[in-house]
Amino acid sequence: QRGIDIPFYWHIPRSGGGTVNDVLGSCLKLTLAADAGASEGHGHEDSLKKVTFARSVTYVNVDTSTHQGIERAKKLNLASSGLVDVVISPLLHDASSLFTSTRRGR
Repeated sequence: QRGIDIPFYWHIPRSGGGTVNDVLGSCLKLTLAADAGASEGHGHEDSLKKVTFARSVTYVNVDTSTHQGIERAKKLNLASSGLVDVVISPLLHDASSLFTSTRRGR
């Protein structure tokens, strides 16, 4: 159900993940939590917000591709913020800690 569970995409390098990101962000217009969200200094801000970069893809300002970025996203309550439509990360185990019992990863 939209708004209750958050889709999680386990990005395995060199497996077409960039294309999946493009489809989710550009075609489906979903807000992504991925490595690009921390670009241009956005990964050090004190609060969560949506940022839009080239190709009109919208991200939350977190980096879910690093251990530090996932810890920051967890501290800022990414899952319960309501800002993200899809979480993308190569770190399956670490990223699973982002979700809660009421905002589960799927």
